[in-house]
Amino acid sequence: MNEEINKLQSDVHLYEDYINSIQFLEEFDGIFPAKQLGTITQDIIDDIKETH
Repeated sequence: MNEEINKLQSDVHLYEDYINSIQFLEEFDGIFPAKQLGTITQDIIDDIKETH
C-alpha cells in the first residue's frame, strides 16, 4: 500500500513538472519565437567556434 502511494505521488509530481514545463515553454515562445531562438543559438555556436 505504501509503495502504491509513493508511486502515485511520484506520478503526480511528474505530471506537475510536465504541466509547468509546457507553461514555461509557451511563455518562453512568446519571448523568443522558435525561429529567432534558433538564430540566436546559431550565433552563439558560431561565436564559440571563432574563439576556440
